[in-house]
Amino acid sequence: MASKRKFSPLWNHFDSTEPKKAKCNYCSKILTLSSSSIGTLSRHMKKVHPTVNITPKRLESIDESEENSNQNAQAATTSSTISVVTTTTSSGTIPTVTTANIISATKGKVAATTVKDYIVVKKPLPLIRTQQLDEQLIKMIAKGYHAFRLVEEKEFQKFVDMLNPSYKLPTRKTLSESLLPKLYNRTIESMKKEVGGGSATAVCITTDGWRSVTNDDYIGITAHFIDPETHILRTVMIGCLQFNESHTMINISEFLKEKFREWCIDQKICAIVSDNASNILGAVRIGGWRSISCFAHTINLVVKDSLEIIADTVIKVKNVVEFFNRSLPAQRKLKEIQEQMHLAPLKLKQDVCTRWNSTYDMLNRFLKIKEALIASIAIMRAELALTPNDWMIIEKSLPILSIFYEVSNEVSAENYVSASKYIVLCKLMYVQIQKFSNETVETIKGLVSFFKTELMHRFGDIEKNMLLREATILDPRFKNLVSGI
Repeated sequence: MASKRKFSPLWNHFDSTEPKKAKCNYCSKILTLSSSSIGTLSRHMKKVHPTVNITPKRLESIDESEENSNQNAQAATTSSTISVVTTTTSSGTIPTVTTANIISATKGKVAATTVKDYIVVKKPLPLIRTQQLDEQLIKMIAKGYHAFRLVEEKEFQKFVDMLNPSYKLPTRKTLSESLLPKLYNRTIESMKKEVGGGSATAVCITTDGWRSVTNDDYIGITAHFIDPETHILRTVMIGCLQFNESHTMINISEFLKEKFREWCIDQKICAIVSDNASNILGAVRIGGWRSISCFAHTINLVVKDSLEIIADTVIKVKNVVEFFNRSLPAQRKLKEIQEQMHLAPLKLKQDVCTRWNSTYDMLNRFLKIKEALIASIAIMRAELALTPNDWMIIEKSLPILSIFYEVSNEVSAENYVSASKYIVLCKLMYVQIQKFSNETVETIKGLVSFFKTELMHRFGDIEKNMLLREATILDPRFKNLVSGI
């Protein structure tokens, strides 16, 4: 079988797992081989993967290279002959045969060549090097979210040719039907060995469901664990799949169990972090896993509800921002006035309804260019002007909202564990809110009161969560923390 593997191009699509067995790089199926034939491999590719080209890649170009090499050799011999024929000696004059005459006589028989052409054609890339370049190309496309049509772009082709003229770019079909599935399956197998094969002793799961713009439902599952050798937090997405079943607790629970068994981590799950949706929480409870509500999502719910208290002012700000974003003359006027006031030219920010932090950014930017905005609105659209009370509400609410803004950013990190901070951050938020209890403005007083109530409702029993208590106690940063914060 070794000789077959050495000479057969089919082995570019299979890996030898053990004697007389091979695993397909596309579907991971194990095939049994006879000792004298690899027809099984060929039949499998033709039946299961008919779109994959099993001919050695660049074979035709290599054959052309050999043919061109022969032509180059012939051209080199002809050049030598020309040198001899046109040489004269000191003993007498030899009838002269010019180079032009010989080229004219051999025109159409020998192609002209250059040193660059000879080098490129003479030395095609080894197959292993071509495979390495193909793999790096598909990684670049996948990680950079590039379109497959990149390989058909003329300028990109010229760029690659300048870097390495011997490398022939694969086609879009080869990328999508051969290279990408092959790399995907190899990556999946590697990650399964790392996560479920013994490297990870305890795994935390984060999961969420959503509906796309085309009304397709999806569920994403991500595994988090600490590498026992490097002690670095590792994150692996183990599934982002379309979920066509009804989003009931039982269906979601079965879906999670199936995915955990596939990755061999069903006995390693220490907790599942999700949003506060009742069906997700119920699925976690049915599966017998410990549940932790997403801290950032809970804060988002608290602040999103609180914004209803200052909704009138926020709506006015949105109207102004939308006007300046739609009107090019208004944008130019705002920029002009900022320059006249010797201010840095800043643009207004539009908020996104699903992310309350964007509302804070919108209000904060709005207040930063207050003077320029007042002047611009008076010139362009006076009816959009805010009242002094609106400006006062923005100024007084921003310091309160900044507490939750900073906490949200702190717990939204991906490179370190944040659960040990939850209890401490809840205490800090409540203490900071207490500092605004003496506000006299009725709207701001109502905002502060609402935050106090919501913090107690959402996080009042957070210290009863055993996982969070253990994480906080074990965090060395809190060993000397005073108890009266």
